Amino acid sequence: MHVISCHLKKKHAFCQFLVDLKVPDGYSPNISRCIDVEGETIYGMKCHDCHVFLHRFLPLLIHGVLRKEVCEGLIELSLFFRELCLKH
Repeated sequence: MHVISCHLKKKHAFCQFLVDLKVPDGYSPNISRCIDVEGETIYGMKCHDCHVFLHRFLPLLIHGVLRKEVCEGLIELSLFFRELCLKH
């Protein structure tokens, strides 16, 4: 039961972080509107919001929540996609 309780706390904290996140105007203003903290779900993100989430926010959110090996893999994947999407 402790593991489930810990998982739910992390999921709630994950959603709350996204709701409380402050970003510059026009950067990704819709993300906070796509979060249901009580239901602990993310829904209705547009393409740009998904890109920003994957490239910028996900590495911040998973650090310290998931095992080190999982974090490293996801962060590398995020960096790969960020590099792939850069305009040269």
